[in-house]
Amino acid sequence: MVALIRRNWQMYRRYFPLTLFINRVLDSSFQLIGLWLIAHILFANEVSSTSKNLFQTSDYFTYATVGMLFYSLSVTILMNVGRALITEVREGTLTSLLITPYKIMNYYFGVFIEQLWRALFEFLALFLVALFLGANLFSVSFSKWLLGILFVTLASFCMSIFLSNIMLMLRDTFISQNTLFILMFLVSGVTFPRSILPQWIQFIGNFIPMTQILEVIRMLYSSTTVGAQFYQIVFLGSISSVVYFLIGIIWYKKTEQKIIGYIFE
Repeated sequence: MVALIRRNWQMYRRYFPLTLFINRVLDSSFQLIGLWLIAHILFANEVSSTSKNLFQTSDYFTYATVGMLFYSLSVTILMNVGRALITEVREGTLTSLLITPYKIMNYYFGVFIEQLWRALFEFLALFLVALFLGANLFSVSFSKWLLGILFVTLASFCMSIFLSNIMLMLRDTFISQNTLFILMFLVSGVTFPRSILPQWIQFIGNFIPMTQILEVIRMLYSSTTVGAQFYQIVFLGSISSVVYFLIGIIWYKKTEQKIIGYIFE
């Protein structure tokens, strides 16, 4: 695992310079600017009196920004870890990996650990951009931010293993990852409460850990104390994440056979 971390760091340092990091931060920053324009120019950043109970705040921009910050962190981890093996296939390095006595768990953990600092650094950069745009983010204690970040990173790691198998089976990254990201954005309540969605869409959202993640983060942000419902949602989010993790690891055993098939075609 240590050797993998060193190799991936050398590859990133040589082939993915600072411009890639800036590109990702700029892309998410433009999304935040778009939210700021919608919130302030169109609606004066005021939530209507009939919707305050749904948003649990009158500051829409801050509400949407919190969701976007954690959504962007999740997407970064999903991309960095989920695309690792399909990138090995495209670069022709997976063959040498398969003939070594490697363990897939160690591989995924190595990729996750190596990229984590970059994902967190991007999160910090977006946090500063959000502060510059006027988001009220310091009303939440540092410990609550850490809890939210920890929950997001672990759940996203579990989902990335499942996503990795989909990419390997389809031999594609663009369609699979973007379909998942759009679905997450729609059904998980990133910039709006899920309760305004039709029931059948809310039902789909229950199977995506990002939904429980954002619900937990909203609770941490909107209240000083947590109750039984908070722990129930944490439990559901943790269980769904573990299910994605186990399915991904078990599924990989069959996926590996298909990989060997199309590598040596």
